[in-house]
Amino acid sequence: MFEITTVKAQRLKLGLTQHKLAKLAGVSQSLLAKLEAGRIDPAYSSVRKIEQALQAATGAQEPIARDLMVRKVCVASPGDDARSVALLLRKHAISQVPVIKDGCVLGMVTESGLLDEDRLDNKAAKDVMSPAPPQLPEDARRSLIISLLHQYPCVLVQKDGKLAGLITKADVVKALI
Repeated sequence: MFEITTVKAQRLKLGLTQHKLAKLAGVSQSLLAKLEAGRIDPAYSSVRKIEQALQAATGAQEPIARDLMVRKVCVASPGDDARSVALLLRKHAISQVPVIKDGCVLGMVTESGLLDEDRLDNKAAKDVMSPAPPQLPEDARRSLIISLLHQYPCVLVQKDGKLAGLITKADVVKALI
């Protein structure tokens, strides 16, 4: 919920001057100065304009998928031996690989999916894969990525219809450090 008493703190956090925020919001600088000083009780329409301008400015500074993704992604083909894919996971200390055919992601082989198997003999990646996670464009915002990562183990990033990268929870946390 937007709190009008925090406008100055939000503005300063974003590195905006009163003049710049007033211009972005379409309100006068004097209105913004009086509001921040607590000398006026502004009209609802003015408060909404300021709130929207702050949200837009915050979103413009938010990292995007291109900034967070791992570009070098190990992949499997549908016909790859499931045992080989499991060894690939272990070798690279990763928990999942996309299954790709003709540049399209068909699904994922995951450690969790492999746990459900009794044996991997005579099975291919397509036999042990689970559905593909969400696929987002390179300019998807971190807030969307985080909301999806609460539901999925990873998200895939596409560029021009092809796999460009992968983002896990660990990648987002790493970017925070």
